[in-house]
Amino acid sequence: VERTIVNFEEKYGNYTTHFSIERDSLILHCVYFYNEPNSIDEEYKITTKIAMSVADLEMKKNIQFPDSTVQLSVIYGSIWHYHPYTNVQGSLTFIKKRKQKIKLSLLLSGKFRSDRAPEEIVNKTLVYKKGTPLPVRRKKKKTPRWRSNS
Repeated sequence: VERTIVNFEEKYGNYTTHFSIERDSLILHCVYFYNEPNSIDEEYKITTKIAMSVADLEMKKNIQFPDSTVQLSVIYGSIWHYHPYTNVQGSLTFIKKRKQKIKLSLLLSGKFRSDRAPEEIVNKTLVYKKGTPLPVRRKKKKTPRWRSNS
């Protein structure tokens, strides 16, 4: 019952975005992490990757998906499995384009399963900064002095 009242994705989630330019391609990465309380599988993510030519970035302000000149993938994932969305449709509107930052509006919907109706994946204005997100650094376990490594 609570699932139909509260949108857990909006309430408990956060977005991580960045863009990179590889050769002559612009690659936009967006990962949306969220938790769903009272669920065995409590950590979920939706990964969106959009790749297009830098020349198209200069010419286009609006993109309607599907678009044959733009590669788009949307994958739902959890600790247990990953599943691509199919029949993804929507639009991308560039609001600001700078060397280090891109602001855009992204609206996507798609099918999570073939037996379900299309559902909204994202409908948000996002800011992408140039570079890659910092990796999570894990502390190295120290070997006790009394223990040898041989």
